[in-house]
Amino acid sequence: MRPRCALFAVLMLFVLSADSARAVVIEWTLGRLSAYLQDGSNLAPAAPSFHEVFAQFASDDPFEFSGVVLEHPTGPDAPLDAMPGGTRWDISSGYFSTSQLETAWPAGDYTLAANSGSSTIRESVALRSHDVDSVPYFTGSVYEVLSGLNPSRPVTLEWNAPGAEVDRVTVHIASLSGGQAPIAVDATGQTSLPLPAGTLAPNTVYSLSIEFSSEQADQPDAFSSGEGKSVVKNITEIAFTTGEVPEPSGLVAGALLAVGLSARRRRAA
Repeated sequence: MRPRCALFAVLMLFVLSADSARAVVIEWTLGRLSAYLQDGSNLAPAAPSFHEVFAQFASDDPFEFSGVVLEHPTGPDAPLDAMPGGTRWDISSGYFSTSQLETAWPAGDYTLAANSGSSTIRESVALRSHDVDSVPYFTGSVYEVLSGLNPSRPVTLEWNAPGAEVDRVTVHIASLSGGQAPIAVDATGQTSLPLPAGTLAPNTVYSLSIEFSSEQADQPDAFSSGEGKSVVKNITEIAFTTGEVPEPSGLVAGALLAVGLSARRRRAA
């Protein structure tokens, strides 16, 4: 083989191997959720406030896929929205009732189509019926404890135990006032979560939610890599506002008052 031909062959092999290693799908999800609002009692919410179907797709290469579409077998297709960075896409559609959701998105097989240059890769994905009966809710008078809470003190969140159909429990804390990154904690196998002092900010409105989910693996077919999931979730949310952190002078005055009262009781005795 001539040197020039040999060099060309090596270059072609490099280009082909680099191209085949580039398109790596990391994960994809198709799921549904029912969302509940807890009104401050220690009881489970009576009914969900809304329902949602959602789809997600992630790759490790921001230049590989130009778009992702959830193809509906009988209705209109749903293009996923590209997230900043070019490696993630997602979409969600909300409904006020279960019947509305199931009319628009009946349980069954759908197709996730990822557009890669001149070709489209189509992966079959499953949308399950809502088979999670356990509804999460907070217990231990959490709402009363959190409302007006001094954030310099620790607090423990408590919730009901999930049923056997639940694979994962997640606690979410998000500031509705801005200025603080959301917190998500995997609390699978737990019914309580201690929050250290200083986790929350003073005078801030928060959303606190507990999520029970069931995840079933969707084995890859057309996608050559990655992990798919068919997910069903129930999520319950409460909102609360923290209080002030007492000034040091106020704390000292309170301590002195307690000492004075104690001394007065001892003299009276």
